[in-house]
Amino acid sequence: MDLLKLARGNTVIKFDFEPEVEEPVLVEGLPGIGHVGKLAAEAMIEDLGAEKFAELYSPYFPPHVSVNEDGIVEVMRNEFYVYESEGDEPDIIFLIGEAQAQGELGQHEVTIRILQTVKEFGTEMIFTLGGLGTGTVPTEPKVVGAATHKELIDLLKEHGIEVRSGDKGGNIVGASGLLLGFGKMMGMKGVCLMGVTPGHVIDPRAAMAVVEKLSTILGVEVEADSLKKRAERFEREFVAQLEEMPSALEEAQQEAEEGKPEEDLRYIG
Repeated sequence: MDLLKLARGNTVIKFDFEPEVEEPVLVEGLPGIGHVGKLAAEAMIEDLGAEKFAELYSPYFPPHVSVNEDGIVEVMRNEFYVYESEGDEPDIIFLIGEAQAQGELGQHEVTIRILQTVKEFGTEMIFTLGGLGTGTVPTEPKVVGAATHKELIDLLKEHGIEVRSGDKGGNIVGASGLLLGFGKMMGMKGVCLMGVTPGHVIDPRAAMAVVEKLSTILGVEVEADSLKKRAERFEREFVAQLEEMPSALEEAQQEAEEGKPEEDLRYIG
């Protein structure tokens, strides 16, 4: 890889190999609210045995390195994984990473670079995954969706996914939104699946709900046992704690509602 390209402000993609795929679906799960999209995509990669085939480096990523549990240093990057199906299931390209690009220019450049790459492989459909932060925990796991085209809104409804629309509208910030917006301009269709989450904690329960909906839509079998166990533990520990203090929670919700502006600016990422 030519590191000087990075130094000159260019986003660079390094390929380990080029997968042989046919109209692969793109599934994005970068870090965001509650790490919902990240957890969901990583669980699907593990369960399906998807293989990493490329890495994306950009000067717009945060200017630090990550250190894993073994003390190994790694430069910030996004990673592409591929699941090559053998039956009626679709081929899938997954996009994950430790960070999103910073700033408006960085978000735009990295997003377009990603779209150009997957379009070369024949991608026509995009699924972005994220969390919808509400400040509260839903009684039951819940997934909300938005889409680029009317027929995809109908698809969401067929799968029991609430459509984020009307007075409940708002913004989809970061890669989860820009991939759909620019993808539409490039002739692709897309859906955003949002697991409803408090927003201030890592939420495996919301991520598991997203996995279940997406795997059903795509027609792939995903058990995601490790994520499911984390979701069950989250249910027992975190949700139970909130149920033990309903009065305090109600007061906090009331204060939040009284201080909230008329326009709903909640977002996902």
